[in-house]
Amino acid sequence: MRRRRLRSPMPIELHTERLILRAPTPDDLDGLHAGVFGDADAMSFSSHGPAHNLAESRTWLERHVEHERKHGFAMGPVIERDTGETIGFAGLLHLEFVHPDVELGYRLNKRAWGRGLATEAGRAWVRHGLRQLNLPRVVAVVDPANAASRRVLEKCGMYEAGHGRHYGAELLVYRVERSRCTTTPASASR
Repeated sequence: MRRRRLRSPMPIELHTERLILRAPTPDDLDGLHAGVFGDADAMSFSSHGPAHNLAESRTWLERHVEHERKHGFAMGPVIERDTGETIGFAGLLHLEFVHPDVELGYRLNKRAWGRGLATEAGRAWVRHGLRQLNLPRVVAVVDPANAASRRVLEKCGMYEAGHGRHYGAELLVYRVERSRCTTTPASASR
């Protein structure tokens, strides 16, 4: 089955009350490596763990830059509006292992945890995917032990829709369909 090619006319930049969410660029490497990819806490539930060096982070970033170029959306930096600091990495990407669904993903630096920022970023990306990209649904996969991330997904309007082996692990699958989209405006913080 061929994937429908979805393109935005220009690189995406979403603004919420406290965040700027935008397409990744090669210039993001140092901030993302220091604040997210190379941080063991931020990558604790990642299937591959933290990047061991800058070259590994560069490979991950290049993959997302290419995804954005090809599809018009990707995971990219989460920037705190007040400070300009890169505090995470979030966005949408095609699932690598199944049908043409688009996955919501996010990782935040530990300093950003507990402030509703993952929910704020997730809601903005879900809303953008369902309303602007006209996706029929957005899915997410999560480790069953990651209770905080499961709460974020539920606050983004997603529901548990099953489980399966993804990224080499048994994970829960969450989803939200456009027809059921009740996410609050992207500017909502919690």
